[in-house]
Amino acid sequence: MARTSVEHSLLMRPPINITLPRNCVPAFPNKCIVCHCIPHSTLKIAHNAQNPLLAFFLPFLLMFGWSRVEVPVCRTCKLRFRLQRWGREVVVCALILASVWLIWPCFKGWHAGTRRIVGGVLVLLLISPYVVVEVFWPRFFNTYARKDSVDYAFASPGYAAEFHELNLPNVLNSEVSE
Repeated sequence: MARTSVEHSLLMRPPINITLPRNCVPAFPNKCIVCHCIPHSTLKIAHNAQNPLLAFFLPFLLMFGWSRVEVPVCRTCKLRFRLQRWGREVVVCALILASVWLIWPCFKGWHAGTRRIVGGVLVLLLISPYVVVEVFWPRFFNTYARKDSVDYAFASPGYAAEFHELNLPNVLNSEVSE
């Protein structure tokens, strides 16, 4: 499958973040967030404002602080968008679990403290390719929620500029060059 010019221009570029207040309903350009054609439908994306580290230790916190944003995506790009959004997490979790399950028996005779340190180092080594992919090949669109604001991250500079222009009165912070 040949890459489109939009897709090719997204390679190796960090995402562009635009911060809006949490209570603001963002206005999106009338373009698909993936292929930039006229969208036929939308997709709702949920984000949570809880601190991830705190939520890891107190999972019941994930029951609170959710909000949604509706993003224009054409029908043909919905599956691709969802696969990019969730596929990366599923693949990295599966690889870590499978690798630890396969490698862990090799450390059976080691001291418990040493096994924990080696296990932590192994997990860090296993997620390093995921981190590289997230940095150099950003998602088409992502959100990062905080207590009072939401960061909207765009892979496409053109789409980010249009989003910035549509939401200009409410923009708290922006990486869009003007």
